[in-house]
Amino acid sequence: MKKIFLTCCLLCLFTYAFAEKQPSLLDTNEVTLKFGKILSNDVQYESIADNTFYISDHDSKGIVVKLDYIYYLANYTGIGLGLSYTDNTANNYDPVTPYIIIKQMCPVATQNHDNKIYLYVGGAFGYGITSKEQTYILSSSDKYTLQNNGGPYWNVFAGIDINSFIVDLSLSETYFRSTCIWINGIYEGSDKNYITYTTLSLSVGYKFNFKL
Repeated sequence: MKKIFLTCCLLCLFTYAFAEKQPSLLDTNEVTLKFGKILSNDVQYESIADNTFYISDHDSKGIVVKLDYIYYLANYTGIGLGLSYTDNTANNYDPVTPYIIIKQMCPVATQNHDNKIYLYVGGAFGYGITSKEQTYILSSSDKYTLQNNGGPYWNVFAGIDINSFIVDLSLSETYFRSTCIWINGIYEGSDKNYITYTTLSLSVGYKFNFKL
């Protein structure tokens, strides 16, 4: 999946070199609402006490919802704020994440000038907020229950915009800090642990542009 994502990014950069001049987006405000489906996710657990294990889960039932606001400081380059919510049925993290977003639009030449088509790439940095518990069963005698706390978040994405309808592929990672509450039925409230939660998702959405 990561290879597909990198291919989309390279395609966007290649297209930019042959881009048709579209009306400038300078001083444009953009609000985008996107709904995504989780294609895959990976969870890596690290313990200060050296109890380290790796969990990989490819459950595809989770969803991601994102609301972005972007202001274009240059012709096709914008910066803004966003908020996302992840509902993952495979892992009990479900973070709410505020973030700062940067987006680069790449106009695509078309025969019909009434159509406005862009490829785009971007990135975001924020903080995932969650306070849920997660239980891992490694074997019949090995069981961990963690209290998840928030942590840093980053995201990179690439997609296509056709007359304000959007499809994009997004790769994100949140670095949670957790407290190990129970280990095999014994209370352990002091150990600090770290969970790296990586998600690949495919989203569709619509954007609204306006100038003040």
